[in-house]
Amino acid sequence: MGTVAITGSGSGIGAATRELLESQSTNVIGIDIRNAEILADLGTSEGRKEAIASTLDMA
Repeated sequence: MGTVAITGSGSGIGAATRELLESQSTNVIGIDIRNAEILADLGTSEGRKEAIASTLDMA
């Protein structure tokens, strides 16, 4: 299915979505403040910029 980036993948709905997609052989790039491939605080402008740049590097 390709590659999908999921914010909030470290817990809750984001983690459940990640699990579902991975069970369907989708490559997932997780973004969260912990427990993810990309650690970023999306509540800040710098965090959002870093998350975008890192996601593009990994995709």
